[in-house]
Amino acid sequence: MKKTCSYCLIFFALLVLSTGCNTGGTSDVLPEVDIEFTGALGMAQNAIEENSEEEKYRIKIEYPKIKGTGYGNLNRSLKARASENASEFKTFIKDFDPFGERVCKGTYTVPYNHNGYASIEQSFEWAVPGTSVIIYKTKALNFNTKSLAPVTFWQLFDENKRTELFTLLTDRLPAECSFPEGEPNTQDFYFSDQEIILFSSLKGSPDCNGRVVAVDWKDLGEYLTDTGKKIAEGK
Repeated sequence: MKKTCSYCLIFFALLVLSTGCNTGGTSDVLPEVDIEFTGALGMAQNAIEENSEEEKYRIKIEYPKIKGTGYGNLNRSLKARASENASEFKTFIKDFDPFGERVCKGTYTVPYNHNGYASIEQSFEWAVPGTSVIIYKTKALNFNTKSLAPVTFWQLFDENKRTELFTLLTDRLPAECSFPEGEPNTQDFYFSDQEIILFSSLKGSPDCNGRVVAVDWKDLGEYLTDTGKKIAEGK
């Protein structure tokens, strides 16, 4: 499963569309915008935009804000990830001559938002002339919407079946790719009604860049805990 095709189209659109960003390189946090959203949690959208003509870069990172009281820490985490990625991008491009426009784009999805749980995925993409590939970075926030406690991988899966589960996940990898440490990173995942998605960086050919491993819940039934079954059933 790879995000490259649709995201490349977005990048090319960004390269030719002008924005109302500050041209001096100072980040602007855009006004919060309410968005139509189906799910237990209400959502609004914020964005950071920055454009420097001198250093030839453009940044636009959209990030969500959970509406309501009690979500301050979660919202600060979502915003901090956006700000940190913008800073990391500006540090990274210093190693390359500005002979073409460098673009940093951030988007998000909320693939699960009901039944007492939520999963928020933030994707960051860097297009930098001088590098051979688009650079992808992903973050996720998985939590119980009542207690606000994080949802960990081993809350969803039976750790006593670790070997069999990791064998199944490894078998889903493209032939040319492998997990960097020889097994999945259980910190890097998000989930939807249909599947769980592991987004650890993969080793192998350039085609492994940006790939994720997605497995349907229905193929994982024997490994799920009661919490995992509740999320997988969506009720």
